[in-house]
Amino acid sequence: MPKYPIEHKVNASIIEYCNSLEGKEIANGNVIAKKLSSLVAIGLLSEQQKKIYDCLTEKPKDTNVISKEIKLPSLTVSTQLRRINSMTQLISFKVEGKNKLWYK
Repeated sequence: MPKYPIEHKVNASIIEYCNSLEGKEIANGNVIAKKLSSLVAIGLLSEQQKKIYDCLTEKPKDTNVISKEIKLPSLTVSTQLRRINSMTQLISFKVEGKNKLWYK
């Protein structure tokens, strides 16, 4: 395990994003800052949280669907989704009946 795993994840995220900007005209520093903040937050997710996050799309999904797609118990998925939501602005949910539908 690297001595500074968080710093390595942050560094890798910034480098990846900066490489994607090469040759593009950038007009707004706030857009870059927001994108970099998101990349850092994603990089700091645990492996299990990253797997859950990667499963999400812009189309809302309930916990059971996510659970089946990534083959984790729905209680684990639900707990991790709540943790990601409470610590970051990466995901959101809408309530449909008694269920929360999660999306990016």
